[in-house]
Amino acid sequence: MTEEEKITCNCEHEHETKKNQWMKYLGLVGATLLGSFLAFYFVADMTIKHLTDPAYQFRKFDRMMEHHARDMEKMDRKMMREMGVPHFNKNKSMVVVERDDDDYKIIVDLRAFDNNEKNVNFDLKNNMATVSASIEKEKRHEDSIIEFSQTFYLSGNLDTKNIKKEKERNKYVITIPLKETPND
Repeated sequence: MTEEEKITCNCEHEHETKKNQWMKYLGLVGATLLGSFLAFYFVADMTIKHLTDPAYQFRKFDRMMEHHARDMEKMDRKMMREMGVPHFNKNKSMVVVERDDDDYKIIVDLRAFDNNEKNVNFDLKNNMATVSASIEKEKRHEDSIIEFSQTFYLSGNLDTKNIKKEKERNKYVITIPLKETPND
């Protein structure tokens, strides 16, 4: 081979090598673009499937309702605190009725009513016991009224003449004895 043929051959070889390198880079860029498109498509498809899933929507709604309920409880506590009502345990009632073998005991929590049994009214008619309480409070030139009423049916033969009412710390205890029934 002559020198001229070698140069021409070498030139073609270099041209072929550059062409192969460009094809390699072009292939890498194309593969990268295709891979990123497929990854985006997969993520978008999974997100749309997730968002349109009814179970996901129900869970999202449940979380929203729980959040709303917590906000309402906070608002209730704040309102009660501003009105001057002490905080009560959710599991405790303002009035508890207990029955023994010989009597009924109605226990009223007086904390909301300035620990004063005079703010509590008790009425018993036809075995229906009604406990009601009311108090007016003034705080920062604002008047607020706290009222409460609850009615209970007391079964049995009640001795309405011997009802005892007494205050024990912050509780008002109303004891209603049961009449003894003669044995046959």
